[in-house]
Amino acid sequence: MSDENGFLTDIDKEFLRGEKEYASKQGRYDRRRAIRERTREAFRDFQLLRDTLDREERDKIFDPPVDERVDLLTAMGETIAFLYHALEGDAGSNRTPIDRSIDFPFSQILELGVRHGEIARQNADAERPFGGRVEVTFEVNIDHNHTADRSRVIEELARNGGMGLTDQELRAVITHAARDTVRGPDHMIDGEPIDEALDDYRSPDLYGLAEAVEEKAAEIEDDEDGEE
Repeated sequence: MSDENGFLTDIDKEFLRGEKEYASKQGRYDRRRAIRERTREAFRDFQLLRDTLDREERDKIFDPPVDERVDLLTAMGETIAFLYHALEGDAGSNRTPIDRSIDFPFSQILELGVRHGEIARQNADAERPFGGRVEVTFEVNIDHNHTADRSRVIEELARNGGMGLTDQELRAVITHAARDTVRGPDHMIDGEPIDEALDDYRSPDLYGLAEAVEEKAAEIEDDEDGEE
């Protein structure tokens, strides 16, 4: 990996990693302010690169040594992740803080950037300026997985038939129980590969789950008998 610095200094990086401490509150504030200002300037530097860098130099940026390619690809993805998270805000925060001067959704910034980039691509070798229309679409679909603690649900099933569990909890535990107890990737359920069959599998005696519930029920019964 290259030892060259990006827009953050070595001291900035040490501070962010918790490797450098400041005795005074003012010292910590000054370091955070410097990081903020350098980050803003880095965005402006990208605008300068896009406006002035020729194709050959652009291509050289994306042609690193072989041992640096994975790190660079990861870093590019994390750059998008930083912008998305920062502009959208935390999931439970109802988007961005109301006192922030830049309060545009990520989709608006992304669409603007892609549109400008596409127009530049079209104009690169064209004899006349591009006069067409560029439409950009962006959508994020979030599917929350309903998970549950398998041991807790098994105990609930053993004690009272799972009366206190939701359908989502039961479905999640059944799915995980099946995946946890299969003997190999070639295991089949009703003639289908395990991953495909589990999508619609609803049987209460799914492999492994019934045995676990029976064992737990026997354990509970033994404990109750011992208390008498």
